[in-house]
Amino acid sequence: MRLKNIILFFAVAFAGYMAYGYAVLHFNQASMVYKNFADAVLRDEPDKARLYVADAAALDAFKTAGLRRKYLGDGDVKLVYYSIDHVFFSADGNGATIDGRQIARVDPPGAGSVFGKNTVTFSNRVQMEKVNGIWKVKTFEDDLTRNHGAL
Repeated sequence: MRLKNIILFFAVAFAGYMAYGYAVLHFNQASMVYKNFADAVLRDEPDKARLYVADAAALDAFKTAGLRRKYLGDGDVKLVYYSIDHVFFSADGNGATIDGRQIARVDPPGAGSVFGKNTVTFSNRVQMEKVNGIWKVKTFEDDLTRNHGAL
């Protein structure tokens, strides 16, 4: 085998390993529920968020909706994506903690770009639990709820 083929093999193997790691973090059921809930919080849609909560405590994130709109510059959210740093599952598999970042691309009022002109990032920590076999959000913290939770 030539050196070029060996290097190519390791490059493809490394890329596959990285893709697998990304998929495991971002596309497990708990992470998908987290992303749906966090998106509902960002867009100030409490009725949608109720579909994903275990109890009403997680809905406290909506107490900072006005402040969240200010952070977004009262703009139009064009695109939201997530970077999940860690997913820790409990020993029994019925609980999980997710640490991630929610990145929103936002257009200021009057702008009309496709992907948003500004980027706003919120760090999240979410406690998840299985309720009747379905992942639900138990608690939700982001930069605003941590720093201004008493509002």
